[in-house]
Amino acid sequence: MTELDLPDAELDVMSCLWRAEAMTARDVREQLQPTRPMTHASVCTLLKRLEDKGLVNRRKASNGKAFVYTASVAPTKTQRRLVRDLV
Repeated sequence: MTELDLPDAELDVMSCLWRAEAMTARDVREQLQPTRPMTHASVCTLLKRLEDKGLVNRRKASNGKAFVYTASVAPTKTQRRLVRDLV
């Protein structure tokens, strides 16, 4: 599966990571809250799925228990798909 085949919720998470470059699950949840409210567990599940697909990298934060997530793919193909879907 490529980033072109992602469900909307996973695309929303990827969009957050592309804009901010690196985020914790909490950061993602807070950013999505106005448009796609989710529980912390749901965000973690989506991030894990994206990591399993090779689209997201995870590393331990410098302090605390949190992990920091970054996108491992560029948004170019996905942006093309979104524009095509709008047209």
